[in-house]
Amino acid sequence: VILDTMKSWLPGLITLGYRLLAAGIILIIGFRIARIIQKMMGKTFGRMDMEVSLRKFLLSAVYACICALAIFVAAEKLGISSASIIALLGSAGLALSLSLQNMLGNFAGGVALLLLKPFKIGDYIICGTEEGTVSAIGLVYTTLNTMDNRQVILPNGSLSNHSLTNVTAQEKRRLE
Repeated sequence: VILDTMKSWLPGLITLGYRLLAAGIILIIGFRIARIIQKMMGKTFGRMDMEVSLRKFLLSAVYACICALAIFVAAEKLGISSASIIALLGSAGLALSLSLQNMLGNFAGGVALLLLKPFKIGDYIICGTEEGTVSAIGLVYTTLNTMDNRQVILPNGSLSNHSLTNVTAQEKRRLE
């Protein structure tokens, strides 16, 4: 009885082996393609003289998207329904975005600041009640050094949503 049962499993096991092999090959090729595209885009961003933190974020985002696509195709090859994967990713994305709402606003503000460049490192800026020399611009926070040598860390969401004065934007200033 056991031998007959094992013989009946054999075609299914062989099919599963082929599917696992095909999924593994898809993953290996997909990850290598992701790495190649990441290197090509890194060289392109370097020639464009893009901001370092924005460049790193975009490169990791592109790599993650291509790897996720490879995993999605491999899972489909194994027989996992694509609708269930998409539903799972959608619900996880919604829960994550709701829990990190303020952080995502600061992140979006950081991307806007890095793309629009209203100020650069070394500029003296005034935003609301805070003012100082910009020492670092990150994706989520910007760091200022004040006149009395304090370090102020401002969220990029507030910098991108409030009026901002860049005192060192012009060579000459009028003093009254």
